[in-house]
This record gives sequence, structure tokens and C-alpha cells, in this order.
Amino acid sequence: MIDTPATQSCFAEQNDAALAAQDAATPAKPRSRRPWSPDHEAWLIFEQVKMQGHSQSWVANQRQVSQATVSRIIQRFERWQAHARQREGGRLDRSERLRAQRWLTFERNELILASCLRIANEMEGFIDVSKDTITRPLGNPKQENEVRTEHSVLDRSGVAARFLRLAFRINAEQLRLAELDEPPPAEELSAEELAEEERLDTAADQELREAERLREEESAEWVAEMRRRQQEQLERNAEIRRLQEIEEAERQALAEELEQRQQA
Repeated sequence: MIDTPATQSCFAEQNDAALAAQDAATPAKPRSRRPWSPDHEAWLIFEQVKMQGHSQSWVANQRQVSQATVSRIIQRFERWQAHARQREGGRLDRSERLRAQRWLTFERNELILASCLRIANEMEGFIDVSKDTITRPLGNPKQENEVRTEHSVLDRSGVAARFLRLAFRINAEQLRLAELDEPPPAEELSAEELAEEERLDTAADQELREAERLREEESAEWVAEMRRRQQEQLERNAEIRRLQEIEEAERQALAEELEQRQQA
């Protein structure tokens, strides 16, 4: 076969097409994300927002960061929880959680039963209550005229029983949740999503470090200011003692001079 430029171009195109098909058939290796776990600051922010019910703006004001940074930390914390593996960081797997929840449910039921018996024993029977109706004349508000007194019997066991039934239902709901099938694992993030996550994480970490640095500077300035005020107070006290000593010396000198004049 004669090797002509057209033939070489045809072979090159076929080779490029074969390489492109091979690259398309080869699955792209997922990009691994740098390991991250929440530090004390992230745990505290998540606790304040999700557990204590504070707003993100309030937490941002307390931490001297922006609300977007607090929102970013919450999202990163929740994504870390969603992608965490079983038994990672001391977590319980499904079997361990089910066994622990069953034991905890049994113990709680025993406690509820004991509380029911104790409260029933303490609140058994009825209690007498009375209601007085008193009127005051407009001309003499200090004068009280009793119109009538109503007596009744109050049963207190119903209120406690309702709360105990509610606690028992909550406990049963917890056991039912523990027995449910484990949810499917979360999908892996794409390369673009990982890059965006890392960019946002870097910005959030920088702002947190800057806020921490500002707090340390403010604390150092406050300590320096307090020391300066203490030093000034010590100097004022020393000056007051010095003036008092001078005044006392002048008083003694004047007393001695008056005594000498009287003797003369």
C-alpha cells in the first residue's frame, strides 16, 4: 500500500476516534474529597442553631461572622453526617442501635410504670376546693362583702395520666423509628460539586479564623486596658498617700510652731 498524505490523515482520524471511544468507555475516577470532621466551633454552632433554636443571624452576631458563613457551616455539618459511615466516630450501626433502643425502651417503660404507680398512690382520692365571691362597693373599695362560697371536689389523677400516656406513645415511636430499614446511602458528589464545596469551606474557615483573631485581639486589648487602669489606680493611690503624708507633716510642723509660740 502506498503511504500517501491522505492515507496518513485517515489513519490519524481513526486512531483519534478509537482513543476517544476508549476514554468514553473508561469510567471517570471519582474525585476524593479531603477529609473533614467538625471541630468544637462547628459543633457549637450546630448545637445553637439546630438544638437550642437560635437563629443563624443571632449566632453570626455572637461569633462576629456573617450569616452566610453560619449557614455554610450548618450545611457542611449536615453533609458530613449524611456521608458518614457506620461506626465512624463512635456511631452505632443499625444492629447496635436497635438493640440499644430496645433496651432503653424497656427501661423507660419500667420507669413509666413505676411513676404511674407512685403518682396513682399519691393522687388517689379527691381533694376539696372552695371558691369565694367577694364584692366591693364603689363608695368604699376597702370594704369587702362576701356574696357566696362554692365548694367542689377536684380529681387530680386525670392530668398526670394524660402526660404519662403521651410519654409512653413517644417511647413507642422511638422504638418504631429504630426498627425501620436503614435509608440508602447518599450519592457521591461530582468533581464540580467537590470543587465548590472546597471553595466554600476555605472561605468559611478563613472567616472563622479571622473572627477568632479579632476576638483574641479584642481580648488582649481589654486585658491591656484593665492593666492600664489598675496601674493608674495604683499611681493615684500612691499620689494620694504621698499628699496625705505631706499634709500630715505640714500639720505637725504647724502644731509644733504654735506650741513654740505659746511657750515663748
